[in-house]
Amino acid sequence: MITFVIAAALLASGWFYACDVREWCGMERSEGVSVTDALATAKTSSESPRADTTDSTPTKEKSEERKDKESTEDRESSEKKESSESSEKTSSTCEPYLTKDIRPGGRNDTKQVIKLEKFLNTYEGEKLVEGGVYDGTDQAAVKRFQEKYAKDILTPAGLSRGNGLVLSGTRAKINELYCAAQTEKQEKKTQ
Repeated sequence: MITFVIAAALLASGWFYACDVREWCGMERSEGVSVTDALATAKTSSESPRADTTDSTPTKEKSEERKDKESTEDRESSEKKESSESSEKTSSTCEPYLTKDIRPGGRNDTKQVIKLEKFLNTYEGEKLVEGGVYDGTDQAAVKRFQEKYAKDILTPAGLSRGNGLVLSGTRAKINELYCAAQTEKQEKKTQ
């Protein structure tokens, strides 16, 4: 509470600008300097011009940096909003088909592996056994799929060849293709 009262007094007198009082007094920050000492020094140095009234380049640069940061934050916020709106449209059209990572030799969700195998058989013409075990033939099929859609899966990850890992990029592409196929299927039914 005392700190708040001191800060309010400094703000009202024009001496407090979101920094430590000791900075305004030209004192080094140290454990031995109390706020009372800093305030006393600030009062005695009140004849000198305040940093906010002088035309200092660092202050202008800081102001410009703040503006740049704010505009960048505004852009990022706008992009996030657009992204969430587009994902809401997609998710309102259809739910994600695959929701978990699938890795060779890993503890994979059997249902997710079966869905992956069905997808690859149906939409990519593979002939996989739909048994729920992510084996070498499944991995080879995923590698072919990743390389077929390298621009969307591999390039953003900095890869040039498929790796057989069904992670976010591969899942996103599978979900995208599955959703598009389901939407097309629904449109044909309504015609």
